[in-house]
Amino acid sequence: MTNTIKINAVVATVLFLVGSFFKVSHWPGADVILVAGIAGLVIFLVLLIVSFRGSSAGGMEQFTRIFAAAALIVVLLAFLFKTLHLAGAQKLLWVGDVGIFLSFVFFLIDGFLEKDPVKWSLKFLAAIFILIMVILIMWMI
Repeated sequence: MTNTIKINAVVATVLFLVGSFFKVSHWPGADVILVAGIAGLVIFLVLLIVSFRGSSAGGMEQFTRIFAAAALIVVLLAFLFKTLHLAGAQKLLWVGDVGIFLSFVFFLIDGFLEKDPVKWSLKFLAAIFILIMVILIMWMI
């Protein structure tokens, strides 16, 4: 199962990047490749959420992971709506931004509750990365 998830993640990421490049270059087939890449990434994140539910992580850590993955799904769908010029893209993007910002807050809280210094630093770095993502997304709007 984990190999399938990893292969799906790699293929979906490649499709997403190629589709984005095709869309920017206005080449034919860009929409199909982009939709396939985002669909693959959404499937990957759903599988990731399902795998988080069975993990032995604590309650706050598990909630943070699931919430961050769900927020990323909303951001991916908002990106798809925005690039395909579909209605409601701007509102979906704002919902995704709020979700990503809340993920930052949850990762920060989870990091401060962590007793292990290695896990604490990793969670803090994840929170900073998420904050940078929020800033970049807000800047691109």
